[in-house]
Amino acid sequence: MLAKIIASLTVILTFNTIKGYGHVIQEQETLKTLESISLALELFKLDLGYYPCTEDGGLLHLTENKTHSKAWLGPYLPKQYTDAWGNNFQYKFYCKQKNKIFLLYSIGKNKVDDSGNGDDIVIPPWK
Repeated sequence: MLAKIIASLTVILTFNTIKGYGHVIQEQETLKTLESISLALELFKLDLGYYPCTEDGGLLHLTENKTHSKAWLGPYLPKQYTDAWGNNFQYKFYCKQKNKIFLLYSIGKNKVDDSGNGDDIVIPPWK
């Protein structure tokens, strides 16, 4: 009897421990996807000489030749991805800005867009 109680407690404690790491796993999955998208953006830039502009379709340029340029060698991604919570990734790069660094992030579990701040998940060096 004691062995059954100990076994049951072990299962409950193990489950609660694993359950507590669910958000960590989701964040890591989201970070890996962000890194893949970031790499695709770099490949796009290598081919065309610039990052896709947010105002011209942003990340859609990674799956479709929206520029109709012969220099476009994509698709750079097989599809448009969402984060671990089903949110679209946020991408900010305005072609007229002087700072030529893009911002790529997930709004995260709370589904509130903090523009890459707060609890948003951002790949370095932007956060």
